Amino acid sequence: MSYRQRDSDSTTNSRNHRSRSCSPPPWRKEALRRPRESAASSSDDDRRRHDRNMKEQTRLNALQEAEQARQWVDQEDTFVLKQAKKKAEIRVKEGRAKPIDWLAVNLRVIDNERNPLDDEIPDDELDVVDPESILDGLGEKELAELQTDIETYISLETNRVNNEFWRVCICFKSQRERNANEKYRL
Repeated sequence: MSYRQRDSDSTTNSRNHRSRSCSPPPWRKEALRRPRESAASSSDDDRRRHDRNMKEQTRLNALQEAEQARQWVDQEDTFVLKQAKKKAEIRVKEGRAKPIDWLAVNLRVIDNERNPLDDEIPDDELDVVDPESILDGLGEKELAELQTDIETYISLETNRVNNEFWRVCICFKSQRERNANEKYRL
């Protein structure tokens, strides 16, 4: 077979032979669309689920951060309270104590959370004074300052017994103020 003959045969065949479409018949087109729609809705579901998970993770992270911040504040308050008590002990030992310092040293005797190993000053070097006698001779300004100092200790104190001690000190102070006011009236 010659080249020309072969070439003419192929053109004749191509003319006589109808080429088929590559696209599927109409009844199959619908079937092919449905999985795509299903895939689209599946991806929408996945996206929504992902968004919900991200929101939940963000919420959990915020809760964890809030808890860490709360713990940090609690630790800071504990540190401030310990430092205030140590400063009071040092001022009492050095002879420059304010009334609140004497009360803080008295609290040291009943403080069951106190660790004696943390004390810089041994118990025998500190005097314990009757809380009522500390209030004797205090003027209005000093009593007001004492009230503020006691309220600071109450806000920092976490031990129930220690907190009760400070509340009793406020009662003593209030009683002294009433007694002083009655003396001025007479």
